[in-house]
Amino acid sequence: MSMGGLSCFHAILGNRDAAEGVAARIDELSRSHYVSPGVHAWVAAGRRDVDATLDAVEASADAGEWIGLLFHIYEPFDFVADHPRYRKLRQNLGVDHLSHSRDRN
Repeated sequence: MSMGGLSCFHAILGNRDAAEGVAARIDELSRSHYVSPGVHAWVAAGRRDVDATLDAVEASADAGEWIGLLFHIYEPFDFVADHPRYRKLRQNLGVDHLSHSRDRN
């Protein structure tokens, strides 16, 4: 699991201090190393920050990262599933015909 995912799941579980601690470490690392936009998407999803999540998911897709194709299958991203930017991104990536994580329950 990526550090972004760790931050996200800490946040989902209500461990905000731990989530923000991991996010701070990611920010620190990003000053001297490449950090994938996908990592930032997970952090933003944990914070339930719609704009930051969509910005990071779009940046991940623009960077050609395979993870940009898969965000629709992860439940932490369900909160943006109906957002027009997210639907357009899924359409542009050619994954709009695939089921979303919330459709499989």
